[in-house]
Amino acid sequence: MKKRLLALTVSVLAVFAVGCNPVGDSSSGESKMAETAESAMSDTEADESSEADEKPDDDSRTDTADNKETAEVSETSEEDSQNDESAEDSEASEGVSIQMLDELVEKNFDCMTKIFVLGSLPCEGIGADGEEINWEDENSYIRKVTDSRFPDYESFSEYVHSVYSESTADMLLNNYPFEGEPKYLDKDGELYIDLSKDGGRGYYVNWQNRTISIVEQNEDTCSFNIETTIEEPADEPVEKPYTINCTAVYENGIWVLEEMYS
Repeated sequence: MKKRLLALTVSVLAVFAVGCNPVGDSSSGESKMAETAESAMSDTEADESSEADEKPDDDSRTDTADNKETAEVSETSEEDSQNDESAEDSEASEGVSIQMLDELVEKNFDCMTKIFVLGSLPCEGIGADGEEINWEDENSYIRKVTDSRFPDYESFSEYVHSVYSESTADMLLNNYPFEGEPKYLDKDGELYIDLSKDGGRGYYVNWQNRTISIVEQNEDTCSFNIETTIEEPADEPVEKPYTINCTAVYENGIWVLEEMYS
């Protein structure tokens, strides 16, 4: 704007100068002043055009920066997703550790001795006076489980699936101890026990002083041994070495035991 005003001022001065010149020089003076005015106007228009051309460059740089930032965010999200997948794949490809196996073995021991084979989860009592169970009445021996770890059947099912493979978990939940006659029941989402399926037997394996060793493993299967001792009833009990051969499999993103081990 200032440049345009300067150009107009130059034009006015040029006209004024022409008016002050002698008649004989008016033509050449007027011509020179006109050229000067046109030159000033041309310079002003050129400067304005240059400024106008520079503005899109600023916008272009802004768009480029925005596009770059968006691309970086997209790449970061993609990298995070790939990292999550890589972590899961890595757990499978690297196999299972001794510590992970030991944790599974401890859960197996819990399931065997306190849930399915040798014992059962605590349940509602059969009466304040310790009344006998009426085996002719299902309501007498179908009892709600009171273990705080399992407020509903779903939490119990999730626990079993965290220890065993799909096939073994399905057997324990739906076909143990007899096919189609499970020990634990889902009644309206709550966990119940059928006390008619409860029972126990002697058990003499010492799981506390165990040693776990991996025999062979690949990305989704691991064969391992549990070395411990057993002391069976006798007139003179003798503690003997005892080996349990086991298999763990990588299934549904976690390592689990292929079956229940005793």
